[in-house]
Amino acid sequence: MNALPRPRWAVLTAIGVFAALELGFAIWAALVAHGRFGPRIGYGPDSVLYLTAAHAPVWSRRFLAGPGAFGFPLLAKLCLRNVRAIVLVQTFVSVGAWAFLASVASGIMRSNAARWVAFLGILGLGIAPGVLQWNAMITTESVSISTLCIVIACGIRLVQFGTWRDLVWFLAAMAAFAFTRDTNALVVGGIGVLALGFTLRSELRTRAAAIAFAGIVLVLGAMALSNAAQPPRWYWPMAETTAVRLLADPEATRYLVDHGFPWNPQMATLPQRYIYLYDPVRTGPSFAAFRSWVDRDGRRVYLRFLASHPGWALREPFNERAALFALRDVEVYGHVYGNRPGGPLTAVGAVAAPRSAAVVQLWAVASAVALVVLAVRQQVRRSLAAALGLIGALAVAGYYAAWYGDALELNRHALSAAVQLLIACWIVTALVIDAIVRRAPVSEVRVPEDADLDDEEHQRAPAGEPGDT
Repeated sequence: MNALPRPRWAVLTAIGVFAALELGFAIWAALVAHGRFGPRIGYGPDSVLYLTAAHAPVWSRRFLAGPGAFGFPLLAKLCLRNVRAIVLVQTFVSVGAWAFLASVASGIMRSNAARWVAFLGILGLGIAPGVLQWNAMITTESVSISTLCIVIACGIRLVQFGTWRDLVWFLAAMAAFAFTRDTNALVVGGIGVLALGFTLRSELRTRAAAIAFAGIVLVLGAMALSNAAQPPRWYWPMAETTAVRLLADPEATRYLVDHGFPWNPQMATLPQRYIYLYDPVRTGPSFAAFRSWVDRDGRRVYLRFLASHPGWALREPFNERAALFALRDVEVYGHVYGNRPGGPLTAVGAVAAPRSAAVVQLWAVASAVALVVLAVRQQVRRSLAAALGLIGALAVAGYYAAWYGDALELNRHALSAAVQLLIACWIVTALVIDAIVRRAPVSEVRVPEDADLDDEEHQRAPAGEPGDT
């Protein structure tokens, strides 16, 4: 399989420009530009927690069961907790991850035009402002997106080739992705559960069993580390979701009160005033009963509410679906820290990640329909179509998981899901173009599409050779 478009010099130029833009932005943010508080590196309360956890020994509970999954603290430790080094290193990782995904995605196409669409579309998404800005932030988003790209690329290679080496790389990528964010681990667990179904097919049994075992072990391990944190990593997201989202909904509030929630007039003010009552809610005696309820009954009651109110559980995240479809909304963080990429990157991002949520929704629906049509007409291998459908479905599932677990920064925590959905849309779009090009009329003289021949070589064929006229 010829993985890259032709001509090769254009591919190398595109990768060089992509790397220069990513690294140039990182150097500008970390070493050149200065804002009111120094370099234009995003550094917030979570950054402090991650860098503090990075001080602990790697195998200690403080490190593995810290305030977040240990993937980013591990990167910070390798960078000696130097924020400039972190920005540069995670940018290098990002360049490699996006280039790898772009090359793998282009490799599943048969026509050169479709290869270019997949290749440039994915590279363009990697430098869209809503994605690129996170390379200059001391938080988990950049590493999460990079590992996501690697998981998708390794998954496509596994479907295409099915070798044991591809399986090992896919499992390793799943582990890296799972231990970058707790919601990522839930997605990995979902992959493990789905893989159980493929163990019924004898030709897939061994590989499917390995994926199922790894996915389930990874999610259980991530959950164990999350529960071992002090407080458990689910605790404050659960408190925020209860205070800001559930208590703002009369139906959910009635259910909570019926199941032991310590209701009083002060609780009624939480949805509107939570961010202003941050310290009292966390440490004040007037909210002690609330904290105790979250610790004792919060997760159990919340999960039972979701299970007993499926309409609410499906409808409410859907009503805020702009967090999944409008990548532009997350750019607010770049504006806050003064490091949102601009200029030509805004123009590229507008094409690679359309700024209209309605446009992305239509694109996603059209991609889903097109993928089914391509599979039914056997213009795409059904195993590949199933893998791409799974990528899109898991993006939606990842968004729902982020919505259920976060009420204050949904756009940021749903970022990986939004990027995953756009990756699936670009690959399916390229497959549609591939099918159209391959059905177009061809010239009388056909050259194998994998033959790497330049036009110049055809034009300069020596005269007098057999076949000349």
